[in-house]
Amino acid sequence: MKILFVAFPFSIHTVRWIEQLNHAHWEVHLYSSHRGAQPHKDLATHIKYHSNPLQLDKKSNRFFKIIQKVKNKFLPANAISNTPEQELAAIVKEIQPNIIHSLESQHAGYLVSRTKQQFFENEFPLWVHSNWGIDLHFFRNDEAHKKPLHYLLKNIDVFIAEGQRDVLLAKQMGFNNKHFVFPSVGGGFFIPAKQAYNIAGRKVILVKGTQDIVRRGLTAMAAIGKCANALQGYEIILYNSCEETRAAADLLIMNEGLHISYPEEIVYKEMIALNTKARISLCINLSDGLPNAMVEAMMMGAFPIQTNTSLADEWIIDGKGGFIVPVNDVALIADRLMQALTNDALVENAAKINYEKIAANLEYGMILEKTIKMYMQLLGYNNANNIADA
Repeated sequence: MKILFVAFPFSIHTVRWIEQLNHAHWEVHLYSSHRGAQPHKDLATHIKYHSNPLQLDKKSNRFFKIIQKVKNKFLPANAISNTPEQELAAIVKEIQPNIIHSLESQHAGYLVSRTKQQFFENEFPLWVHSNWGIDLHFFRNDEAHKKPLHYLLKNIDVFIAEGQRDVLLAKQMGFNNKHFVFPSVGGGFFIPAKQAYNIAGRKVILVKGTQDIVRRGLTAMAAIGKCANALQGYEIILYNSCEETRAAADLLIMNEGLHISYPEEIVYKEMIALNTKARISLCINLSDGLPNAMVEAMMMGAFPIQTNTSLADEWIIDGKGGFIVPVNDVALIADRLMQALTNDALVENAAKINYEKIAANLEYGMILEKTIKMYMQLLGYNNANNIADA
């Protein structure tokens, strides 16, 4: 079997999904959906990687005139890359994959859409598409994205969603083909053999600190400020922070005496480890799929406080496994944070509930088996155990 992935090569989610296929002995290719990107350091060496080099002659480039002169004078014509669509079409025609699998919509999905539209009038490989996070939930309301999303959903053969919410959204936008629900875009998790205990004794609070088009780290920090007295003696770790949220943290450090750190970068394994020390994980987003922050917290015992703009309600019961809060209500978020800080029985019971939920639904081997069976089912293989012969 040959599978061509189109995805962000630097994303740990891409790496974790693709590495599920490492033992299948399939021919796996990855084409970068991002110009000039470098592959993640953990991408398996046997994956056939196709880079997406910078396009020097693109007229939208602000330095187009200078670049045009330089390339005409110093570079041979064949040294200039084609458009991503031309490159992807050439790769498809060369390797003739059984499946093209795009991971994420606004870059990978749209790229495959344009490639199919421009270069493949008739025959095209089976196209599987994975919806990531905010792809439909947020961008479906953006006028600039409505047309490409409709075309994407009209032309894909198989739709993979993180939850039932996005399956329903896809159907509302015209999708009527086969779909699967895989709760994590990066595959399953290696679940600890024993559930976490003594959550009430933990003195770490994890706060996602990004402030951008959908993430609301400043709202999270405002709620932290309202709970300053109760947070004395805690270490607050503001991860994935930005200039705005670090400034808010500095004010709380100076005015309230809070202990807040904002590490430069925390890799996936470090994030898992931090959740073994955290009492609470706070993540406020305007839109999301199944947040990795919430899943990692549930798995390692941290009590999740997550916005109702995500798929949280498909995984936790509000007030039992965590709190589900509105994105802009700082007072309510602070109230829920105070409850999680002061109610030891709440966080201890939630840890037990959440461990069982994750173990039953996201164990690595189980998701791996489901993934392999899906690909084989799509190509008509009956025996998913004979993966090496597919």
